[in-house]
Amino acid sequence: MDTIQTAQTFTCGKAVLSLDISPVNSLLICGFTDRFIRLYDTRLQEGYVLRSTYSSHSQWVSSVMWSRNSEYLFVSGSYDSLVKLWDTRSLKAPLYDIQGHEDRVLCVDWSIDQLILSEGTDNSSKMFSFKGKKNRLFFFYYAIEIVTAFLHHHFE
Repeated sequence: MDTIQTAQTFTCGKAVLSLDISPVNSLLICGFTDRFIRLYDTRLQEGYVLRSTYSSHSQWVSSVMWSRNSEYLFVSGSYDSLVKLWDTRSLKAPLYDIQGHEDRVLCVDWSIDQLILSEGTDNSSKMFSFKGKKNRLFFFYYAIEIVTAFLHHHFE
């Protein structure tokens, strides 16, 4: 029988609610209970190194997910009821604050064709489209049904 062993461990001093590693550049984003998002570089010999900290959420960051098409973009969801779209090259503020949930956002995901999905304690699933040269975000679809996690595969 095959076994899985720990390859590497790192401690960050805060409780992590969500994490995602970029399939493109091995950067790790983590959502924390202190309302911050932190980006770590996992490629270095000395272990995980903190590269950036993002702050815009006012409550716990419950979910983070890298874009499937861009090495710079990621999305976050928070107990503050907001979904935010971020660019790692801009530390000052998110690209977009996506409103639509009336209560806590539990999970977010990003499809290959640039659809941002979110799920919240307001019993709603939301889907947003991020397309176009001007990177405009359009409200695309709304459905009522609570789901605790979106399943996705990094295999294409």
